[in-house]
Amino acid sequence: MKKYTTLFFTLLFLGIGKLEPIASTTTKATPKVINEILFVNILRDIELLNAWIANKNLPKETADIVYAQHYQAILSLYQVDQKKFEESIAFYLKHSLERATKVYEQTSIAIEALL
Repeated sequence: MKKYTTLFFTLLFLGIGKLEPIASTTTKATPKVINEILFVNILRDIELLNAWIANKNLPKETADIVYAQHYQAILSLYQVDQKKFEESIAFYLKHSLERATKVYEQTSIAIEALL
C-alpha cells in the first residue's frame, strides 16, 4: 500500500527506460492517449528518476533542474510529447479509480522486476 501511496503522491506532485514491455491486458486507449504498456513504462522510469534524485540529496533548485532534464529525456526516449503524456495521465489516473489502481499495480510490478 505504501508503494501505491508514494506513486500517487509523486504523480499528484508532478501534475501530471525502455527496458522490456510489461505483459498486461491493456485497456483500449483513445487516440489521444498513449497505450497502457507504454504509459506504465514511462511511469516506471519517472519513478526511478525520482528515487535517484532523492538519494542524491541535491539542493532543491539543482534537483529541479536535473529532474526537468531527465524527465524530458524520458519522454523523448518514448517519443511522447508533454501534452500527450498529460492527456494520458488524465485518462488513466484521474477519471477511473479502477484504471488508476491497475496502472499503479503494473508500475510497481515493473519496478520490482528491476530489483
